[in-house]
Amino acid sequence: MYQKVITLAALLTSWSVSSFCYALELAPLPDFSKSPQPKITLFTIAGSNTIGAKLGPELVRQYLVDKGLTDIQEKELATNEKEIVGLAKQQNKTVAIVIKAHGSSSGFKAIGAGKADIAAASRSIKAKEQKLLSAKGDFKYNVAEHIVAIDGLAIIVNQSNPLKQLSVEQVGRLFSGDISSWSQMGGAPLKVIRFARDQASGTWDTFNGLILKNQPLVAGTERFESNTELSRKVAASSGAIGFVGLNSIGNAKPLAISAGGDNYLEPSLLNVATEDYPLGRRLYFYVSPNTPSALAKEFVEYALSAKGQEIVNEVGFVGQNIAVLNQQLATKFPSDYIDQVKGYRRLSVNFRFEAGKAKLDNKGNRDLKRVKAFYEQQRKNGPVSFIVRGFAEEAGNEKKTELLANLRAKIVKRELIKVGLDRNSLKVIGYGALHLTQSSNEPGTKVKNSRVEVWLKNNP
Repeated sequence: MYQKVITLAALLTSWSVSSFCYALELAPLPDFSKSPQPKITLFTIAGSNTIGAKLGPELVRQYLVDKGLTDIQEKELATNEKEIVGLAKQQNKTVAIVIKAHGSSSGFKAIGAGKADIAAASRSIKAKEQKLLSAKGDFKYNVAEHIVAIDGLAIIVNQSNPLKQLSVEQVGRLFSGDISSWSQMGGAPLKVIRFARDQASGTWDTFNGLILKNQPLVAGTERFESNTELSRKVAASSGAIGFVGLNSIGNAKPLAISAGGDNYLEPSLLNVATEDYPLGRRLYFYVSPNTPSALAKEFVEYALSAKGQEIVNEVGFVGQNIAVLNQQLATKFPSDYIDQVKGYRRLSVNFRFEAGKAKLDNKGNRDLKRVKAFYEQQRKNGPVSFIVRGFAEEAGNEKKTELLANLRAKIVKRELIKVGLDRNSLKVIGYGALHLTQSSNEPGTKVKNSRVEVWLKNNP
């Protein structure tokens, strides 16, 4: 059986963003003028340092500006804790939003203890955390779980290290202690110095799950609560290796990563945006479905809006506003893959499904609205048409795999019609199996490989 296996990132050469209006009208600030408190805390965000270091504060700052506050300031409260304060002039009141960034697990604990309104996480909520928070609602439900940005976990070394790339397996061997000298990798006879995030960090959880796969981290590894501090230490230490979020690479050297074979991808914005990069991850805000804080809910919606996603890009993560990918299709790829999309341009959205279900995940449900807004904008310039192209993991034989891929594409078409796209503008194609960079033998990669692309054509 002919197996259609290519690296999607190899197709992508450049991208251009087509912005659209996904406006969010903010409600007036509640009247606090009669409150005896000198400072009003609107809500508290607790959890991920990846979010809490830069992204969270900038989203909060712009949110307060758009709520009409002035004299916005950031004040340190303690290590990895801060508040963003502003003045509500008409009420002559100072208001604040507090951010406590001690790792993803700390956010869920704070929600459970009633000490936070929003949990920020660089990984999805764990089953045991869901169970502990069950009295506050279903935290996997789409009104609770929100993907605020896409990030990449970068493997970084000192700039003096000649290495340019590593496989996931090699990274695991370096951090488990199986490789102790860079000379074993063809480098200088330097001792491998390992830096890792702390146990409470979602960055650590991601690394542990994707790289170590629960093998023990070698004794003597220095741990950090902050991505920024870890990156600085790697940049200052010959022989060092560490891992950080995409936005915290700093002056260290990021390596291209392969999950298997010769497909090495750098942690670039492009590779991360398409979720093809092996160590890509989603960043989350969680809000209890039963929360009484209307302002916390409004803030999360603000973060997910077009303006909020522009802020995500500005901070250095990857936003989810729809972009058009200008790409060249090399002739070495299967001819049917190329012929199907001639004259079309790929959108920067992949629809994925809940594991084992014919149901879009929470990001997919939000992306339906983004595609709808993009569609309305494009129609102003004339007729448009789309190809909705599905892919699936191998299902025993090529015909069955293509049927599954076609089914997934039809599901996305149906949902796009529901939000307002013209059914006649949507063409469905079930391509079959076309692997991403992940190994198809890894259980978690089946979700990655089972996806639906959307391609656009502006008709004359």
